[in-house]
Amino acid sequence: MKKIEWIVSDLDGTLLNDQKQVSKKNQKAIQWLFEHDIDFGIVSGRPTKTIYETLDSWHIKPYVRFIVGMNGAAFMDISTQEITYAPSLSLDVIQKILNHFKGWDVCFQILDEKIRYTDRSTASSIRYTTKCHEREVVTDLIEYSKNHRVLKLMIYCDPEIMEQVRNHTNTLKEDQFSAIQTDDCMLEFMSSDIHKGSGLLKAGKQLHLDLNTCLSLGDADNDVSMFDVTGYSFCVLNGTKLAKEKAKYILPYTNEEDIIDKIVRKYI
Repeated sequence: MKKIEWIVSDLDGTLLNDQKQVSKKNQKAIQWLFEHDIDFGIVSGRPTKTIYETLDSWHIKPYVRFIVGMNGAAFMDISTQEITYAPSLSLDVIQKILNHFKGWDVCFQILDEKIRYTDRSTASSIRYTTKCHEREVVTDLIEYSKNHRVLKLMIYCDPEIMEQVRNHTNTLKEDQFSAIQTDDCMLEFMSSDIHKGSGLLKAGKQLHLDLNTCLSLGDADNDVSMFDVTGYSFCVLNGTKLAKEKAKYILPYTNEEDIIDKIVRKYI
């Protein structure tokens, strides 16, 4: 394996354990990377500002160089704390998606930092949102979208109907947006040219980092675009079928087994 100059990792299901924390071994491994001039970045579906504000509680803030949030739609250089955003979904597109699922037993959500604006809440959706350390606010999503940037529109549903939701999504003949499953209960709509891979390309260009020397870590379908643009790609053992198929390497460890520590010890 050629020299690895930077490492990027997804959060949920990868860097974070099931308690949504960074293990002590991973903390020390990320610090080790920093001390040996190997850049470390986070690429996640979570909002960029929220991730930045949580770095202290994970004890890794001094060692993270950048954050790509909202599945590639937002980028922050930690040194400046400035966030740049990709194009948002248009009001027409949002209305079309909502109409397409009219009558379906799903919850539409728009994430703005730690608040999920939603057309309806259920006991199940609230449990999921709380687990993500966020809260739900029921509102008219069309009215909300008229006055706010919408980087992604999300569907929360019972995992048992996710396949039906995905199949129904595929009947939408639209090239302005793409949809990707990010959890067994979450489907996310974004502008068609925005994904983790595009966000990582922007990070590499802005920070003058060669993607051929980058090692990416992930677990879900939305990490595949990141795998496609990096020299080395690893999927954790708990990853999805598609993520495992697209990654160059499948790790014999889950997100509960100190992934960054294992990477540093074996591959760096």
